[in-house]
Amino acid sequence: MGFLDSILKIVKEKVTEAVEDAVNTQNSETSAEVNTVKKSEQKFNPSTDENYFAGLLTEENFPGYTIERSVKLDTFDASAHPKCFPITFLFKKNGAPVLAVFIMNEPQRHTMPVFGSSVILDDNKIRYIRFYKGWENERSYVLNRIKENLI
Repeated sequence: MGFLDSILKIVKEKVTEAVEDAVNTQNSETSAEVNTVKKSEQKFNPSTDENYFAGLLTEENFPGYTIERSVKLDTFDASAHPKCFPITFLFKKNGAPVLAVFIMNEPQRHTMPVFGSSVILDDNKIRYIRFYKGWENERSYVLNRIKENLI
């Protein structure tokens, strides 16, 4: 039995080494991928600030519309919870609200304040769209998406 035990011991060591090498290789590849993603996220990030959007969403870019900023939801529903997520930009035509634009961090989209705001806007038949801070919200994309939703 000594001979078989020594062969099994060698096989076990080889298998253990192969598994460890595979895990280490996978971990280093995953780390490289994560680092690449983090670096690419840092390259282009103009929309981390609401002022970026404020510079785009002007009445000059949207003639015929007035644009209000930081509108609370109790404007449309007196019973709106005070923690409802405020409308970042509200487009109005002839005094009537036609499109609400929310600027938020992506994880906020699943929160109760955002859901509450969506319900109130749906009840009042006001369209809304969201842009997420930190995403690649290029100028042409933002302007075109809003124009498409104003129709």
